Amino acid sequence: MFSLEYFIGFIVLGFILRMLLEEEMAVIAIIAITIIWGLGFGFWAVATFFELIIGFAIMQSLSND
Repeated sequence: MFSLEYFIGFIVLGFILRMLLEEEMAVIAIIAITIIWGLGFGFWAVATFFELIIGFAIMQSLSND
């Protein structure tokens, strides 16, 4: 049930969250999205969390240069 669209979409979402929000607020948003996603999709929330964190980390590394 793995979908490349979800994988790319959540990485982009993590990137955008970090771009638009302060670091602490972006982390809170990522946790909230993960919890909400977990209510509907169960275990897939773990994958969602890591995908959001990847996008967050990419933006974080680009903004620190």
